[in-house]
Parts: sequence; C-alpha cells; structure tokens
Amino acid sequence: MTPISALEILFCIYAVSDLIAQKTKAIFSTVLSIAILLLAGFWSGILPRTLIDDAQITGFGNIIAGLLIVSLGTTIDFAELRRQWKVVVTALCGVCGAVAAIVLIGRPFIGSEMAIAGAPIFAGGSAATLIMTSTLKEMNLTTAATFCIVLYVTQKFIGVPIASLLLWRTAKLIRDDAVLVEQYSTLQEENDATHHGPLHPPKCCERPSPIKVLDFTNLAGSFGQIGDTGANLIGKGGTGAKDGFMAGFNLIPAVMFFCGLLGVFEQLGAFKASDILFRPLLRPLLGIPGKCGIAFISSFTGSDVAAVMTRELYEDGEITDDERTIFVAYQYAGSACINNTITGGAPLVAICPVALGPCIVIMFVCKLIGANIVRLILRAKRGKA
Repeated sequence: MTPISALEILFCIYAVSDLIAQKTKAIFSTVLSIAILLLAGFWSGILPRTLIDDAQITGFGNIIAGLLIVSLGTTIDFAELRRQWKVVVTALCGVCGAVAAIVLIGRPFIGSEMAIAGAPIFAGGSAATLIMTSTLKEMNLTTAATFCIVLYVTQKFIGVPIASLLLWRTAKLIRDDAVLVEQYSTLQEENDATHHGPLHPPKCCERPSPIKVLDFTNLAGSFGQIGDTGANLIGKGGTGAKDGFMAGFNLIPAVMFFCGLLGVFEQLGAFKASDILFRPLLRPLLGIPGKCGIAFISSFTGSDVAAVMTRELYEDGEITDDERTIFVAYQYAGSACINNTITGGAPLVAICPVALGPCIVIMFVCKLIGANIVRLILRAKRGKA
C-alpha cells in the first residue's frame, strides 16, 4: 500500500473515532476507538498488518514527542500550581508509589526488563509509549517494546472507560448539588480575578538562558510593538508568517485527497486515455508525452497537485528526466495561472484595462516560450555530449 493511501485510511479511522468519542461523551475515548477499529481491521483482514509502517508515521511520532512535552511545559501556570500544592504533592506521590509498586511487584512475575519498561507507560501515557518503544527497539528489546504497546492499549481498553464513567457520575453529583456549584463558581471567579493574560514562568526562568532553545513557544516567537500604538509589526488587521504557514498547511488535505484519487484514476486507465487525447497537443508544444495531459490541465489551477502527478509519472518511468525538466519549467513559470490570477491578482484585475481572458492567454504563451527555451538548452547539451 502506498504511504498516501495508508495515511488517508488512518485519518478516516481517526475521524470516526473522534466522532464516537463525541457521541459517547468520552466514555469511549478517541484512542480507545482507534485501538478497537484497528484491531478489528487487522483481525478481519480488511486492513493490512503493515498499515502503520506503510503510512510512515512512526518516525514523525518520535520527532514530535519531545516538542510535545516541552510545549506542554510552557503552558504550566506556576501560580496555580502553588495554590494547588496539595493536589500536586498527592499526584506525585501517587505516580511514584504506583511506578515503584509496578517495578517491585512485576519483577518476580515478568522480569526486570518488562517491569522497568512498563512502569513509564502507566505514568506517561502516549508520549512515554513513543519514547520507550523507540528506545527499546534501538536496544533490540522487541518483546519489551511490544509489551509497552500492549500495556498502553490495555490501559485504554479498561482504565479509560471506567475513569470516564466515574468522572461523569462525579460531575453529575456536583452539578446537582447547589452548594458545590456555588462554591466552585466563587472559586473560579477568584481565580479569574487574580490571573490575567498568558501564562508566565517563574522569575528565575525569565532571564536569557540556553535552555530557551527547547521552548517551542519561544522558538515560534512573537511580533514586536510599534511605539505606543498597540499595533505589532504587521499592523492592525494584517497577516503574518503564521497565517502564511496555515495557508500552506490548508493545502495538505486537498493534496492528500487528490493523491488518493490519483491511484483510482490510474486503475481506471485515465493516463492511457490522456496519452491518446493530449499526445497531438503536448508533443509538438512541449515535447512531452500525452500521459502528462492530466497534470497539464491541473497546473492551470494548482501547482501542488500537478507537481505530485509529475513526480509520479517520473518515478513510474513514464517520462524521462529531460521531459520532467521541461514540464517543470512550464508549470512553475506563472504557476496556477488561472487560480492565482483570479484570487491573488484580484485587486489588479479590477483596475486592469485588459480583460481577464487575454491576460491568461499571454501568461500561457510566456509559459510555453520559457519551457521551449529550456527544451532547446537541453537539446543543445545533448548535442554537445
């Protein structure tokens, strides 16, 4: 299975699991639902056993584990921790005691390696599971790594539904008790009155320190202020690099969806049909085969999808390296000319004395000229060789 197809299947499973969690009010959590669906799919043979490896997400999970831990640490409200010191001490004692009990009691039954490997899973959840499994695999302790995954999934199967049910019952009791409602409302108002703005670390952490390179929030940075106007470097109502990143990030679902459809098109013979239809046009214009026809049409509205299709054609041996170079030269000179002209160039279109159609035709002709210049250069290099 291709990585894109495997990743799309996992995203669908995640979406269904999240919907189940919402409908059951988290009695069946998202993680539990994912585990059940994957288990049912693997046992029934509907899903291939190599689905996780095919999606190539294991390495990604290991990368974000450290960032996730550090980023969570930057959201800690130290003032609130000081107020709730009894809860903090109780939680720490409970976790330390449980980990010690797992190691001491589990050692005679499952061995030292299994007991030590399983203890962090109880306290750390998914982040600890990612870190422990990757470390144990590097040490060639595959059995211990598998035990960590089994322990984590078992915890979700048994512990999460019970915890969710008990929390639901406790919340219902608190809701029905007018005295407790009033007490918690007053406490919340007091906390809101004493806490404003973003969370801040202690004074000792505010001075410059090399440790700040591990702070994801610090690395993301922030905009400066322009005098006393209250506006930042992008001004009021503007956009910045973060919005630009999100705009690019929004392209991922569309590209992934089209990559999935690409496999369907290939099975249905779309490339063979495009070869017949576009060969009389593309061979004289650009010197590329007709199988590039679908990517050629897609490049008018989106360069990302056309780029993916061009790569697929090259990797499958349908086009040569020179043909790929010519086609790329055509695509990225005024890329996505129709879409970008209508959207990004909308302010200029309104004041342009020429109609929209001739503008697009001029861009298309220029793209052809640029691609054929590259075509001539490649031909001259081949002649010299």
